[in-house]
Amino acid sequence: MQLGGATISEFIAKRRKREFGIDIITTARMRRSSSAMVLPMFRRLGMVCLLAFMTVAAGYSSRVLHRPSVGIQHFEPPVGWELSSQPSYPHLVVLYTHHQGGKLTLNRAATAKSSAAVANETKAALEKGGYTELQVVVRENVARLRGRSGERIVVQDTLVLQNVATIVTVAGPLSRANEWTHDLDEAMRSLVLTE
Repeated sequence: MQLGGATISEFIAKRRKREFGIDIITTARMRRSSSAMVLPMFRRLGMVCLLAFMTVAAGYSSRVLHRPSVGIQHFEPPVGWELSSQPSYPHLVVLYTHHQGGKLTLNRAATAKSSAAVANETKAALEKGGYTELQVVVRENVARLRGRSGERIVVQDTLVLQNVATIVTVAGPLSRANEWTHDLDEAMRSLVLTE
């Protein structure tokens, strides 16, 4: 329909421009162009959120050990322990470090001995290395070794199943002895071995 040579929409736009000082057509164009900018912005924001989630998930999974080839189905150190570059020691599966000077290791080795016998062998080696006040306590089939060397403490759990010793050790400053023992307990609770 034509009104004075203009379509209805042009007529309404001219009337609104006169009454409100707004050019509806320009406003509609602005709306379209701003929505064209907003959608990619939301897409970018979504990608950033997804990337952040994946980074957090990757950080979490880098602490969790899953290595069935050496008999470890699941092992996760407590919060605060970070995966460390691994020196090449025989039987060392993984090494974690703590920002307050602690080290947590997981070792696996074939043996025909009991948990207590393996812990007592470790005790003898630690005594040669200068550790004192070494004690071995056996509960169920886990032998706990505890000792100190100057201002450092070592706490170690040894578990022997099917002729394979799994040894989890925490060593660090003596001032945090209770925290290190708690962290060892938590790490041992997370340990799941393959059959």
